[in-house]
Amino acid sequence: MTAVLEYDALSIAFGDVEALRGFSLAVAEGERIGLIGESGSGKTTAGLAGMGIVQRGGRVAAGEIRVGGTVRVRAGEGSRSTLSDKSLAMVFQDAKLSFDPLRTIGSHLGEVLAVRGVPRAEWAGISAALLAEVGLPRAAEAVRMYPHQLSGGMRQRAMIAVALAAQPAVLIADEPTSALDVTTQAAVIDLLLRLSQERGMAVVLISHDIELVRSFADRVLVMKSGEVVEEGATEALFAAPQHPYTRSLLASMPAIPEVSQQVVDIIRGGDLTDEESRDFDDRARSAGPVSLPPDADDSLIAVRDLSKVFSSGSPIPRFAKHFTAVDHVSLDLRDGETLGIVGASGSGKTTIARMIAGLLRPSSGEIRTSFPRSGRRSAGELQMVFQDPADTLDPLLRVRDAVAEPLCIQRGGRPAQYRAEVSELLSRVGLGDEYLDRLPSQLSGGQRQRVAIARALSTRPRVIIADEPVSALDASLRSQILELFGEVQKAYGVSMIQITHDLLTARESCDRIAVMHHGRIVEFADADEIFSAPQHPYTQRLIAAIPAVRAVHRVDA
Repeated sequence: MTAVLEYDALSIAFGDVEALRGFSLAVAEGERIGLIGESGSGKTTAGLAGMGIVQRGGRVAAGEIRVGGTVRVRAGEGSRSTLSDKSLAMVFQDAKLSFDPLRTIGSHLGEVLAVRGVPRAEWAGISAALLAEVGLPRAAEAVRMYPHQLSGGMRQRAMIAVALAAQPAVLIADEPTSALDVTTQAAVIDLLLRLSQERGMAVVLISHDIELVRSFADRVLVMKSGEVVEEGATEALFAAPQHPYTRSLLASMPAIPEVSQQVVDIIRGGDLTDEESRDFDDRARSAGPVSLPPDADDSLIAVRDLSKVFSSGSPIPRFAKHFTAVDHVSLDLRDGETLGIVGASGSGKTTIARMIAGLLRPSSGEIRTSFPRSGRRSAGELQMVFQDPADTLDPLLRVRDAVAEPLCIQRGGRPAQYRAEVSELLSRVGLGDEYLDRLPSQLSGGQRQRVAIARALSTRPRVIIADEPVSALDASLRSQILELFGEVQKAYGVSMIQITHDLLTARESCDRIAVMHHGRIVEFADADEIFSAPQHPYTQRLIAAIPAVRAVHRVDA
């Protein structure tokens, strides 16, 4: 088949560092390509180059890119933009950052339609049709909405609609689901799959989620350090990987557990329409909780009947709008265990974590702690590890000062006094003394997360709350960080609460799992039991949405 997008031995350099070396790829009409590899492997650089974008400081050192047989990017010519080429479109990782917050969704769509030369009088109708095609409810109303009025999954759908407005032959999707929960993730990938089939549109999916790529792509390229180390048909490559790096990448994926027959039936029953999904959501919300544990007197942390209501709008209480984020939740954390709290975006997971940590005041209910060491909670006995360490670490503080800062607050003195302790903590998380003087910007994502964990351990806490600590990391780094948490738990006797939207990650690293839906815990059981015998319909659908589980049990029509 004729290639609609061709990379021919493309190399892109940033100073003396080659981010992409000899990258070649021919994308045929309607073909689905997956690019996988760890952070820094060159995946995003390749995707942006396809759009004619070379990031600041970069240059095309060798090779060229052809679109429909016409050279669009060539070495020595800088970065000739192909953005005006209507045969290409791109969906970026964070739709919230990609949209202008001051403009409506319809305005963004109109901008693309104007490039196509569509008369202004037709914009509203075409925009509503595109939003309906990507599954946005009340599409005619969504045209007039602003990005902040849409949920994460709806924003991602709207961004896909903006890309489709160009009627592209090739859609490049760069980590389009990395910040989404598994149910929304599955919906977005199914949408891309359907659009590819219906429109005959080629899709290049860039992702660190290997199982997601496996469920979507016809052909997969494995990248490492700017080069393609292995390429092949998806099932053949996954069944018999040849390169050692590919084998190590696949080995780092969580094991796929046995699931109940109810889950298998859901997967084989096919995907729900948006109306069916809303009906199911209403039924799941009205269903009562199951398998909740009895109150325990020996809990390290006991949460009882906890609620949090947020108010917005008018400062006058009776005119204000109220939203219940957490609705009468009870749970307990035992000494030495890891408790997982799992659910979709907006289910209330992080709100519970912040209330337990004292960062939010509950509207009602109570949180009791029983720390054996002191009999009561003192400063530093509970620490948090946040999702993005780049936001957590002060960009102007060197690693040695960032890790020592909690010690200075707890004990007084200056960071230099704690250099030996900081060095030991970094050693515990797998970092040597050569990292002491580095700034956060000089560390990789995995290294920054290790520093954040060392910082949390500095006060010798009894409890660590980890809020989505691995969701933005690739498979190999995720595996390393989860192993590190296990080692830390054994070495320091720490109990942990892990917040995540990834049930497989929770099963791998947690003793018990609480499943949340619309602010309530709907199921609470041992990690293995959650998969083998899920009781609540929402838990069953959450498991059925996991890409790896779907890939094993799905039967194509």
